[in-house]
Amino acid sequence: MQRRIRGAIGAGAVLASLALVVAGCTSGGTTDPSAAPADGGVPLTYMDTATGECAAGPAEGVDFETAKEYVEQFMRPSEGITPNILGWDPLPEPIDPNITIGYANNMSPVGDGLWRPFIEQAVATAGVNFVNYPAGPDPASAATGFDSIIANPPDILIVGAIDPQLVSAQAQTLVDAGVTIVWGADPKAIDYGFNDTLGGLGGSIVNGKLLAASAVYFTCGTASEFAWYNIPEFEFSTINHQAAVEFLAELHPNANLRSVDISIFATDNPNGIVQDLQGHPETQFFITPADQDQVGLAAAAATAGITNAYGIGQSSLPQNIQQIQEGTQVGGYTLDFQQFNFQLVDEGLRKYQGVFEGYPDDWELINSNISSIITKMNVDSLEIGPDSNYYSYPNTVEDYAEMWGK
Repeated sequence: MQRRIRGAIGAGAVLASLALVVAGCTSGGTTDPSAAPADGGVPLTYMDTATGECAAGPAEGVDFETAKEYVEQFMRPSEGITPNILGWDPLPEPIDPNITIGYANNMSPVGDGLWRPFIEQAVATAGVNFVNYPAGPDPASAATGFDSIIANPPDILIVGAIDPQLVSAQAQTLVDAGVTIVWGADPKAIDYGFNDTLGGLGGSIVNGKLLAASAVYFTCGTASEFAWYNIPEFEFSTINHQAAVEFLAELHPNANLRSVDISIFATDNPNGIVQDLQGHPETQFFITPADQDQVGLAAAAATAGITNAYGIGQSSLPQNIQQIQEGTQVGGYTLDFQQFNFQLVDEGLRKYQGVFEGYPDDWELINSNISSIITKMNVDSLEIGPDSNYYSYPNTVEDYAEMWGK
């Protein structure tokens, strides 16, 4: 049973002081009224994220309307599960209850904490067996994990954001043995003979473009100094970054986007951002494919005296959603991990039955249906489950069960 996220938690003195860190973003005014005008003669201005209004801007030469249109398509409600929006038929055959679906788990906070539970739920809905194979987070652990998979192979293997280059020989062994593989969330998978899928090349390009558009959108087209906080361990972050650079150049020819590595496995998530902003006070907004780096950022920034900790991240966690609700985070980009992982299982079942024909080249449609930009404007209308995760669509389990003949 899902619930609608409730209004902001009662603000005490501590929360009020932390909210000052993002006051410019919630007021719609400049962060510093005495700041020099941005390119084009307009003052640096942040969007009022409760209303979507800008007090000034955009600067001359900035295509704010295109950025706005691109972002707002990711703030619309989902239209249903992916097979239905793509017009796919149900599975043609009953699912064999004796098959096993395995998950190659990279053991990151997202991989183990969000992917695994929803893949398990999808497998249970399909009525088949499940095996979790720890295969990360480091290259040695990935190789060891794939050795375990080879020793006890499933019928269908879902791989979660693991660089195929690390385990290419082992993956080929599995393919040769007849294992059906869905290689999710890694753009390089297509270089090793796997089809593009959710979180792959096409989806990563779209996510990078969305983050670039968000930088322009949330700064009302007035900022020009941006930072990209990169995940060095994952190839999709590199693709995100390249797409962001290219799209930002189209939207804002005078913008500068620095790239800084912050490990996905860092245990002090906000400190990497704080340290970078201390060294680069000219930074006006940051974007990152790892929104976990913002968990606790407002407090860390306030302690360090940082006044430019404005940004948005991808793969927002429940803590990020709470921070947006409280007003201590500008915005986030969250994924419906339930629908995402149910679709990976759906793809595996279709491949196993020989009826998967690939995804259409419309990743804006696919991504926007299962993902959402979150701000004060829409956070209260999002569907949030008892587990504090975002759900784009209320009937995911039932609709996939019907699609699978269950």
